[in-house]
Amino acid sequence: MDYGKMIRDSFALAWRHKSLWILGLFAGWGSGFNTSFGKHDLSSMNGGDLSGTPFGKLSQDPSQIWAWLAPFLIGLAIFAMIYLVMYCIAIPGLIDAVNRITRGGAYKLSESFSTGVDFFWRTLGLTILSGMTAVVVFGVVAGLLIISFKAGVVPFVVTLLFALPVIFMLAVAFACIVSLAQRAMVVRNISIGDALEEGYLLFRNHLGKNIVFVLIVIGLAIGIGMAVTIVAFVVYAPIVLLAYSLGLPLWSAFLVAIIIALPISIPVGGFIGTFQSSLGTMFYFGLVEPTGPQMALPTTGEPTPQPGV
Repeated sequence: MDYGKMIRDSFALAWRHKSLWILGLFAGWGSGFNTSFGKHDLSSMNGGDLSGTPFGKLSQDPSQIWAWLAPFLIGLAIFAMIYLVMYCIAIPGLIDAVNRITRGGAYKLSESFSTGVDFFWRTLGLTILSGMTAVVVFGVVAGLLIISFKAGVVPFVVTLLFALPVIFMLAVAFACIVSLAQRAMVVRNISIGDALEEGYLLFRNHLGKNIVFVLIVIGLAIGIGMAVTIVAFVVYAPIVLLAYSLGLPLWSAFLVAIIIALPISIPVGGFIGTFQSSLGTMFYFGLVEPTGPQMALPTTGEPTPQPGV
């Protein structure tokens, strides 16, 4: 498997088909609005003085905490629900788009979005099932760590040294199986159970390739994270300094910088999400088709009907 070509093709596809950034914004480790640069500990701002922030007002009048917290929690819950809905549409939509592009050279965003809607409930079911499984597995591991901690320092250290590699291996297996299952479900139009079975078989039968791919993804995530941090600093820092020099509190200056930088951070998030999803889909194709589908040049007209893999 040519991992280098896979990365280049995914990058080229994500760059060439910019309309997919709309879906990519809600999919993958590059998704979201990339505003993490603005997430800072407010207690370190203004020399540790919170009196000029909403948090300072709450500390002076604790009885008002629910008046502030309730709208925040409600807004957060609404945002999480909207994001989950968009995620469950974006993931199958991107998989469908990459499938069409690599096999027919053409796609329509509306058709890929429609495919995402068609697979919404299956994607949601797979997401909930995988989330519950992860909670149970890692909850058991956490329980064992708590029990060993109560037993003493030595049992805790021994358990921790054993648990860390186990957690890593479980996380790798879990991520690979779910990712492959998502693609099998959309490309082959199969049920959640059949998709998980295919994902497991592809992981088990190609263990080495999956491990290499995960290491590549981790390396790319670190590299992209560093690049995004540098870009965020270059973009946000001048805005923050300007807003702060005009008399705004530092926390307000960061908020202004985040809002002003959205025209940059949103496309960046969309591109990275599209690249990540495309890379996962091409890896799936590389496993089920050893020769790999060839990247077709963009064409005009209706997309070619897509056969199952």
